[in-house]
Amino acid sequence: MTNNIEGTLEFDFAGKNRKFKLDFKTLLNIENTLNKPIMKVAQEIIAGDIGMFNVTTILHGGLTCAGGKFTLEAVGNMVQQHGLVNSVSIVSDLLTRAMGLEVQEDPKEPTENEVE
Repeated sequence: MTNNIEGTLEFDFAGKNRKFKLDFKTLLNIENTLNKPIMKVAQEIIAGDIGMFNVTTILHGGLTCAGGKFTLEAVGNMVQQHGLVNSVSIVSDLLTRAMGLEVQEDPKEPTENEVE
């Protein structure tokens, strides 16, 4: 995964490096399509309770927001090719970054030489 300008992320998805982006409008469209708040979707991912339609809808939104020209069905086929579990990982990363919840690495414990 790489992070480009203006919030565009790149992931290896269905055999190619593809660009994804989730802006405000796209997140609203996803909420309307899934008929639930995006935080509820994030909770479902954590609980492992997310289905093919939800994964495909989020990835479709991310791809089209980044300029891709894909139908929902084409993205669904890519999800099958890439594998649902692997696709959920991409969705998780996309939502984490879109909601500003990037995980910071734990600072390492100071070594004996670094302790004052």
